[in-house]
Amino acid sequence: MIIYKRNIEKKLLSFRILFFILSTSCFLAFTFQYNNLAYFLLLIFFTISIIGIKDFIVFEDYLQVSKYYFFGFIKRKWEFNKVDRIKVSSFYSDFGQNSDVSNYDNTGTGVGCLLSIILFFIPSKITNKEFKIESLNDKNTVIKSVKIIIDNQEFNFIKDYFNRTIDYKKYNTQLKSNISNLSYKPQLEFAVLICKKLYFDYQKFVEVYNWGDANLLMDAILICEQAIENTADINQVNAFLPKIDLIAPHMDDFGSELGSYALNASASVYETLQFITDKDSTHIYSIATHYTDTIDFKIQEENELIELEIENHPLMIEAWNFVLERTKLND
Repeated sequence: MIIYKRNIEKKLLSFRILFFILSTSCFLAFTFQYNNLAYFLLLIFFTISIIGIKDFIVFEDYLQVSKYYFFGFIKRKWEFNKVDRIKVSSFYSDFGQNSDVSNYDNTGTGVGCLLSIILFFIPSKITNKEFKIESLNDKNTVIKSVKIIIDNQEFNFIKDYFNRTIDYKKYNTQLKSNISNLSYKPQLEFAVLICKKLYFDYQKFVEVYNWGDANLLMDAILICEQAIENTADINQVNAFLPKIDLIAPHMDDFGSELGSYALNASASVYETLQFITDKDSTHIYSIATHYTDTIDFKIQEENELIELEIENHPLMIEAWNFVLERTKLND
């Protein structure tokens, strides 16, 4: 079942009619030896033949992008299944923002005046953008990709179509609800799990910058793990707090991506230690945020994406689902 389809039938029909008109005219011009006219028509024929028409169709189970070439007679299509890992990216500003149009202040010249008149009719707000749609395998390797210019309505179809059972607002609300329903022990188990996942980023940071103490951070994680079974010494827990604070990198000194990852890793351990001492569940929310922020930063390493594109990224969706699943109350 088709949910949405671009209306390109009239455009395709127009191009195909134009094909028969131009091809017939070229044939007649050559036949009756109007060679100049024939070559001119031939030039128009080949110029128009390279213009592509793009179709965008949303089916119930998959999305299809098609490109028609040579007056709409040659078709190439890309299909993206609903269960695929899909990445949607763009290098342009968001919809509704001001378009990047150069300012021409020199209207005293003929060219400047002409450009000013042309720019007057160009929309100042972005209504259409070029996006790249990519299908990824389990190793995040691109299997297939296509570029297409779409409007905001079509982008919303894509955003809501692929694995979009959640957005940031829903995720945030659900996370707070999940945490409030959990008791102390499963909250601490989640916190320790995140600390372990982020630890390797800190370890790599220490190897690269020769700064920090990965062994000390791991010792603190092990103490937190002991607290799950109430076997940790609370005095030991408190003693670790200033030590972890000292080995947390500051962005003024380490402003790289690795520095950000290491800061999130050490901050997660610090907040877990605090949680053991005061049992304040706001620490659990902060720890989850450190984890998703790290994923956010790693996504941004690939390209500078707008907020909607980050939310739509498979790694971000996977991270949100992981956090919600691990903080869900088990019946």
